[in-house]
Amino acid sequence: MRITKKILFTALFFFVFAPKQFGQLIEKDYYMFPINPGKQGYLAGNMGELRSNHFHAGLDIKTGGVEGLPIYCSADGFISRIKVSAFGYGLALYVQHPNGQTTVYGHLQSFKTDVQLRVIKEQYQIESYEIDVYPTKSEFVVKKGEILGLSGNSGGSGGPHLHWEVRDVYSRVLNPLKAGFSEIKDNIDPVIYKVGFTTLSTDAHIKNEFGFFSLTPTKVASNSYSLSEINAHGEIGISLNANDKLNGTANNNGVSGIEMYVNGKLTYQYLNDKFTFASSKMINQHIEFDRYQDGYGHFHRCYVADGNSLDFYKTDENAGVLKIKDSAKYLVKFVITDAYNNSSTLEFTINGKRINPTFVQLVSVKKEVKTKLFENILRVSVPNNGKELLYFRNGKSFAKMPFYTKNDQSFYTFDLRKECPDSLQRGAIKHVFYFAHTILPNKEFTSYNKNGIIRFGKGDIKDTLYLEYKEKNDVWTIGNEYTPIYQNIKYILKPQKSFANKSKTAVYLNNSTFIGGTWIGNNIEFSTTKMGAFTIKEDAIAPKINLISANSKAIKVSIGDNLSGIKSWRATLDGKYLLMGYRYQTATLTSIKLDNTPLKGLFKIEVEDNVGNKKVFSLQL
Repeated sequence: MRITKKILFTALFFFVFAPKQFGQLIEKDYYMFPINPGKQGYLAGNMGELRSNHFHAGLDIKTGGVEGLPIYCSADGFISRIKVSAFGYGLALYVQHPNGQTTVYGHLQSFKTDVQLRVIKEQYQIESYEIDVYPTKSEFVVKKGEILGLSGNSGGSGGPHLHWEVRDVYSRVLNPLKAGFSEIKDNIDPVIYKVGFTTLSTDAHIKNEFGFFSLTPTKVASNSYSLSEINAHGEIGISLNANDKLNGTANNNGVSGIEMYVNGKLTYQYLNDKFTFASSKMINQHIEFDRYQDGYGHFHRCYVADGNSLDFYKTDENAGVLKIKDSAKYLVKFVITDAYNNSSTLEFTINGKRINPTFVQLVSVKKEVKTKLFENILRVSVPNNGKELLYFRNGKSFAKMPFYTKNDQSFYTFDLRKECPDSLQRGAIKHVFYFAHTILPNKEFTSYNKNGIIRFGKGDIKDTLYLEYKEKNDVWTIGNEYTPIYQNIKYILKPQKSFANKSKTAVYLNNSTFIGGTWIGNNIEFSTTKMGAFTIKEDAIAPKINLISANSKAIKVSIGDNLSGIKSWRATLDGKYLLMGYRYQTATLTSIKLDNTPLKGLFKIEVEDNVGNKKVFSLQL
C-alpha cells in the first residue's frame, strides 16, 4: 500500500500529539473480571509467564475443569473481531473499548446468540469452519457485564479455561493484573528454585569447571534465600529459575520483575509489563535456551545475550555480565517481584579465584569426544590419556593444552569467533566438526553445498550462528532443532535418490514433522523456521475417517493421518455444504446446522492430507 501524505500526517499526529497515556496503561477498576465476577478466581497462567517459544499473553483463568460458564464483557465497547480457528485461541472475541484498548476472550465454547448466528451464516457462506470477521462499530455494541458467550476448550487449549488479554492501542499486550482485580488473591512471595551460572569466556570457570551450573538456594526466611560462597573467574552470566505462587492454587506462574545488584550497584533489571507479539518470539534469547532444551527448565538470563533486542531491561555497561577478577569479592543480591508487589530476595558472595589446574595422567577406556556450546565458547572433553590436543583449522594444525582435567576427562575451550576447529586428534582419538559457516545476525547469507543450498535473510536469526551442516544418505542435518529462528529460512535439498511420485513426496523434520516443499526438477525447495535433521519421504496413504455417531441432530466423526497430517475437510448433505466443527484435542469433527432442519439424506465427507491423498466417507441418514 502506498503511504499518502494524508495518511502519514495522520499517523504522525496520533503518535506525537495524542495523549501519552491513551490506550497504554490499565486504569484500576475500569475492567470487570470476565468470569465469576465478585468471586475468588484462580489462574492457570499469567501475563509474561515463560512458555515454549513465547511469553504468555494475558491471563489463563481457571473454570474448575468444566465448560459452559458465562463470560462477561469487561467494559463498554463493541466487538471488533470474531475469529474461529481449529487451533490457537479457537473461538475468540475481541472487544474494543473507548479508552483505545482491546480485550480478548479465547477458547470459548460458543458466542452469544446474535454473534453465533452471524458466525454460522458466514461459515456457510464461505464454506469454511475457520473465519476471521471484522464487524462494524455499530454491529455488535456491548455493555460492561453483558454475557459474550460461554467458556470452553476450543482451539489449541490444554484444558477448559478462559484466555483473557488486554491490548493497548498499539496492539501490545498489557498486564491485566494491573487492573487490581479483587477476584485474584496473591499475598505469596515469589519462589526461587534454582540459580544458574554460565561461563562466557574461554578462561572462565565456576568451582574450577567450565559450563553451566545449577545450584539450589537455601531458604533462610519466608521471602529470603541464600547460597554458599562461590569461587569463580572470568566472564560469568547468572540466571534464575523462579516463579510466582497465587493463593489457592498449586501451579506456578511467572514473575514480573527481577533486579540484580552487585556490590550495591544495580547491574540488571527485568520488567515485563507489556510486549508485542513479534517480540514475544525473542523469549529464546531471554532464557538460557540451550539449557532449557537440555531439560533444566526455564531460567531467566540476568544478563542480555547477544542478539537480544527486547526492551524489558536496564543494565550496566556489561549488559549484566559479571567480569570476575582474581582475589576480588562480589556481593550479589537479587530482588524478585510479582504483579502484586510481593517480593523475595537472594544473596550470596562470589570470590574471584583463578583456576590452578592439575593434570593427572590417567588412562581412559572411553573413546567418545563430547562437545557443548555456551554462547560463543565451545567446550570439548576428551578421554584423558595425554595433555596436548592437536586441532585443525583451514588446513593448519594447532596444539592446545587442556583448561582443566576432571576424573578421566580433559576439557578444552574454544572461542569460535577466533578459533573454530575443523577437527581434532589425540593419539587414536579423532573427531570431525561440521561447522560450515559463521552466520552473523540480521545479515543476508547463502550457503552453497553440492547437496543443498540454504538462504538466510535479514532477521532470520538474532544471534551469531555457527552453522553445522552434514549430509549422509539423503539425511540433511542442518544446525539443530533447538536453534531459535525468527523468520523463514529458505532451503533447497538435492537428493541423491530419485522419487517416482513427487506429488506425494515432501520434506519432514526428524522423520515425522511435515514441512512440505516444491519440486523443481530433481531438487525440492521449502521454507521453515526450523532446523534439524531433514528427510524426504513419500506418503501414499489416504487419511482415516471413523464414524462416532449420526442422527437427525448431529453427525460426529474422527479423522487422522499416518504421516503428512490433515490439510482440509469438506462435508455435504444431499450435495449441500454441511459445516463441521473441529475439536483439536480429540481430532473429531461435529456437524453444525444452519437452522433447525433435521439432518436427513446422503451425508458425505472428504478429508485431504497435506500431500493430496483423499478419503471419502458416505452415510445415508
